[in-house]
Amino acid sequence: MKKIFLFIAILINCLLHLHSQKELSNNKIMLKWNLSSLVDYTPSLQFGVQYHIIDKFHLQNEVGFISHYFSPFWESESDLIGLRIKNTIKYYLPTFSKRVPLYVGFDFLYKYIKYNQLRQYSMYQNSYFQMMYIERTKTVFAGTLLFGFEPFIIEDKLFLDIYAGVGYRHLFIDDSAPPANAVEAFFGDNLFRRGEGVYRMPNISLGIRLGLVINRNINKE
Repeated sequence: MKKIFLFIAILINCLLHLHSQKELSNNKIMLKWNLSSLVDYTPSLQFGVQYHIIDKFHLQNEVGFISHYFSPFWESESDLIGLRIKNTIKYYLPTFSKRVPLYVGFDFLYKYIKYNQLRQYSMYQNSYFQMMYIERTKTVFAGTLLFGFEPFIIEDKLFLDIYAGVGYRHLFIDDSAPPANAVEAFFGDNLFRRGEGVYRMPNISLGIRLGLVINRNINKE
């Protein structure tokens, strides 16, 4: 039975007030395109929206559609398809530069993919060997502590969101049943190939997003 993971967002209170930065407006909304998701091992077309929630805290919701069509390294026979969802809570830090906001955050990731994997099977007690496609599903839950910055390319409009972080990843792998009278010629797990099961491992997150500010009206007193 799969465990349910609860990730508690880390709330950071700044005790030292550095040089004042440009305040983030309560109705500042940002649309983002995750460029790095296109070069991921499981590539996706991924977009998100970020908005203010309270004080210097913002919430970012991101969703991506995974497909073999987005990468030349996946064969069409793999029929790779899946979903990637990221929810991030951000806290913006005081900074000396008004053009480069800094933030720390906590990222929660859910990813589900399904694809066909080519494997070699021994048929009828080693009478002969045969290559076959087996359907595999992977489900990932991960939590990551992030640090990032958002330099503007076009002032108050177009910017980059560059981030990196470390955390924890929980991976479930499930394969469809092999054909009758077939035994997989399996040579053990490695970094790029794992058998069925549950895996717990560190998670490293880094990437870059292209962002567009669509609302920068500032409430006047």
